[in-house]
Amino acid sequence: MVAVEAVLRGILEDGVADGEFALTDVDAVLPLVHACLNPRQVPAESVVAFVLGGVGAPLSAP
Repeated sequence: MVAVEAVLRGILEDGVADGEFALTDVDAVLPLVHACLNPRQVPAESVVAFVLGGVGAPLSAP
């Protein structure tokens, strides 16, 4: 669990630093993103779209 959170934190922090994610509080967003990874009955594409929307990332490549 801690290893997953460390990886997610790195992804979120890198995304913020690169200007890809429009969020201001990584500590608040981290458990929300982590919780989104658990549902098994939801298609992966739906989870990805939801999480990317939640962090303010573009849903498609420019």
